[in-house]
Amino acid sequence: GCDFCYTGLMGLRKNLTAAQIVEQVLTVRRSLPMSAGHPQATNVVFMGMGEPFHNLDEVVKAINILTTPGPNTRHFAPDRITVSTVGLV
Repeated sequence: GCDFCYTGLMGLRKNLTAAQIVEQVLTVRRSLPMSAGHPQATNVVFMGMGEPFHNLDEVVKAINILTTPGPNTRHFAPDRITVSTVGLV
């Protein structure tokens, strides 16, 4: 496990799929109050429980989904998404 942060001491149970990552983001977005008819969530940061680079393929898929405009959905601007890493290359 990663010793960088306290949650790393809990150990890795599994990597999330892109669908699970997107659903987490959409769940949070739906739970926030609206402002001018749009959710107030405007940024996404990948960090915390798990190293994004250990699950890079799914993280990239999730980012592609979240930044692609769709019917009746509000996408995130690519420059509003940050991937935080402990430095894996």
